This record gives sequence, structure tokens and C-alpha cells, in this order.
Amino acid sequence: MNIPTDTVRAFYDKLGHGDVAGVLALLRNDLEWTEAERFPYYSGTWRSPQEVLDKLFVPLMRDWDGFSAKAHEFIA
Repeated sequence: MNIPTDTVRAFYDKLGHGDVAGVLALLRNDLEWTEAERFPYYSGTWRSPQEVLDKLFVPLMRDWDGFSAKAHEFIA
């Protein structure tokens, strides 16, 4: 992957296929991930793939049957 949209496309593709391990593998260990403050799972800034898993993906999978996120347009 050599352009930013390749990584983002891969992220959404893996997410759409339920490949959580693949999604996490695309995230850097030194990431900074912040959801919008009024988002139900907001809890500040997460700083590792494990925090994204624990504080976002696990609650989403627990609370929503068949959750998915699809990107329709990619802009670099």
C-alpha cells in the first residue's frame, strides 16, 4: 500500500468482512484515535490498537447485531 486511500480502503474492506485481526493489523501501535464526543462509545483518545478493540469494536459487536460501516467515497 503506497497511497493513503489504499490503507483506508483495506481498513473498510476488512471491517466489512468482519476481519477484526486484519483491521487491527493496519493500525499503528502509536495511533491516536478519538471518536466524536457525543458518540456513545466516546472515552477520550485511544493510543493503541488494543484500546480501539476494547473500547470500540467489542462494544459495537456486543451492542449491535450485524454492525457494519461502509465508505462510499475515498479522497486523498
